[in-house]
Amino acid sequence: MDRDLQRGIGPLWGAVLFAAGLWFYYSVAFEPHISASASIFVLACVAAVRQSRRGARAWVPACIMLIMSGVLSGQVQTRLHDGPRLSRALTSDFEGRVVDIEERENGVTRLWVSFSKIDKLEPSSMPSLGRVTTRAHTGHLKVGDTVTALARLMPLPGAVYPGGYDFGRSAFFSGIDTVGFTMGDIKRVARGPPVLAAGWLETLRHGAASRIQYHMGDTPEAALAIALLVGERGYLEEEDQEALRMAGLAHLLAISGLHMSLVAALVFFSMRHGLALFREFALTHSVHRLASFSALTVSTGYLMLSGASVATQRAYIMVVIVLLAGVMGRWGLSLRSLGLAAFAVLLVAPHNLIAPGFQMSFAAVAALLAVYALWRDFKARRTVLHGPSAEKRFGRILKGALAWFVACGATSLIAEAAIGPIAAYHFQKVAPYGLVANLAAMPVFSFAAMPFGLIGLLAMPMGAEGPFLQLMSLALSWVLWVAHEVERLTGSIGFIGMVSGWGTFLMVGSILALALLPGRFKVLTFIPIIAAGVAFTLYRPPDILVSDNGRTIAFHTREGEPRVTARRASFVPSVFLKAFGVGDAEFKAHRASDDDQSCDDQGCVMSLFPAGGLPSSVSQGKPSAPSSDNKRVSRVHGLRLAMPRTTDSLLKDCRFAEIIVTTLQAPETCSAKLVIDAQRLARFGSHALWLGVEAAEADRNSDFKVRLERIQTSYRPVRRPWEPEVADWARGLVTAE
Repeated sequence: MDRDLQRGIGPLWGAVLFAAGLWFYYSVAFEPHISASASIFVLACVAAVRQSRRGARAWVPACIMLIMSGVLSGQVQTRLHDGPRLSRALTSDFEGRVVDIEERENGVTRLWVSFSKIDKLEPSSMPSLGRVTTRAHTGHLKVGDTVTALARLMPLPGAVYPGGYDFGRSAFFSGIDTVGFTMGDIKRVARGPPVLAAGWLETLRHGAASRIQYHMGDTPEAALAIALLVGERGYLEEEDQEALRMAGLAHLLAISGLHMSLVAALVFFSMRHGLALFREFALTHSVHRLASFSALTVSTGYLMLSGASVATQRAYIMVVIVLLAGVMGRWGLSLRSLGLAAFAVLLVAPHNLIAPGFQMSFAAVAALLAVYALWRDFKARRTVLHGPSAEKRFGRILKGALAWFVACGATSLIAEAAIGPIAAYHFQKVAPYGLVANLAAMPVFSFAAMPFGLIGLLAMPMGAEGPFLQLMSLALSWVLWVAHEVERLTGSIGFIGMVSGWGTFLMVGSILALALLPGRFKVLTFIPIIAAGVAFTLYRPPDILVSDNGRTIAFHTREGEPRVTARRASFVPSVFLKAFGVGDAEFKAHRASDDDQSCDDQGCVMSLFPAGGLPSSVSQGKPSAPSSDNKRVSRVHGLRLAMPRTTDSLLKDCRFAEIIVTTLQAPETCSAKLVIDAQRLARFGSHALWLGVEAAEADRNSDFKVRLERIQTSYRPVRRPWEPEVADWARGLVTAE
């Protein structure tokens, strides 16, 4: 540990231990008592002080302190956000103050409203903040206005499937207590002042977006420019966002290190070289410090203007450290600055640890810093052994250009390798041609699109942004063309379905090992990489997914083809198909047909089979009859699942089906092996099921049948504060008896 402190990675160790405490808090099945966590933290502090006074190293108590500080931070944030939430949907008039406005595509607007009154709720049970979607006219509304409207307000949705995307958790830590949509016009009751600086910033962001649209028109380039310069992604069409994701260019939308470093570099070098032109001033003042503080000021303004996402916060903190280190004559871009940035981001918002943006941003930067540190040490050793190369000027220029191109490719490759497993786990997709797309788009983006855009942004107060935004539009048209062409080339191979969570965890561990381990011990990085490969290989995704309302099911046919019981594409069916490795464009081909299920007014019945089809050792022939050589052909009986809609059909299906999925309340006498009814859905949320194949009888030549092997649910009987409250499942139900 002493050597680690001397190498300057002590802050990174501290951030890792702090994150470990947070990971423990978010992962356990119960809510730890805050007094117990505080007691352990205090005891560790006392032990550390006592060992320090005796002159001994207090590494163990210090590590426990950092871990428990992470646990306490998570508990404190949870308690601050825990408040009244809806347990059931309701339609009611509300009144509240507009906190934020986001314009989306297709005329949709999202309003963040701080409620002061909801007619059908008492003040003690009223949510404090809600996100309301509307198609009504909102051009007259400003942040800070008091509005009233009739709306359908709903509880925060739960996890789409066990271990999958959980909007409710993200909304909880964002302060949102309910979501809904308006039914009619929104009336402004009173015009209010903007909410301090936040309202002024929102006005500034919307003004900048309007100026960009004025010069670029209502084009995809304008929408992308708005997302890049002011962090508003609502203008960007879903097709363009998907193309950027599939091409491995989605990192451009996250205002991160590239954007922030370009802002800081542009201001720093402009100020430094500009002030150097005035000889007397340059000789009597510290031009370097003035340029650094100017870059710091502009970077701070850009942080606030862009919305301050997690990636932007990380980039800003590292830019601040680099600029201040430069003023003091130190090297600031290191794992030390990354550790400080991670510590600061997690301390302010601990829940960022479980957000994909945080994980991908810090994983990519950690991998890049660790690899380039190894390369720097290798070059230093080679220079010591062989001395500096004596090449001619033209050779140095040519070699430098080639080295820059190789560095760009290596940077993209390292970053993709670092964030690939994380993206695959959270989004079930990869970018197989991401390296090609980055090599084609990044030079234009880095040296044309962003510089012109940033100059245009700085020139807006003077009204001189037009020419620069036009040049930015030309560069962005190339970036979008590359994204769409690579997406077309990728096709459906980018959707890989669910992957192992443990494999992803081990890959992140390998990045930390590469960054933290000293010298030759970095070879141990291959241990978690090999273990991750084994975990990915052995992982078996679920065969059946059931939504938390019991109305949507994803399953597999006899041939192993995924199907979903939804008539039109919507959020839940789309997520289910992506979990099975199917993109949105193929929804119609994987919608359950009459051949896959039998439906009538009473409900639906289907046969379930494992993913990937039946084993090769099992015949897929439906009839059970002697073959030409008098050998019996075995048949496979699928697992029967019923989705009854009426009480009569529920009673019948309980006698014949192995699995029941219904929004009704099933009787206790139901003989099905698994009954997922209204009560179970309310208690446990969405379900994931694993199936297997076994012989129907002891005779090896007998028929085979599909059996239920394992069940996983989104929630445990005792729920955590950020999980949806257990709904009143018995409201309006009739028991089938």
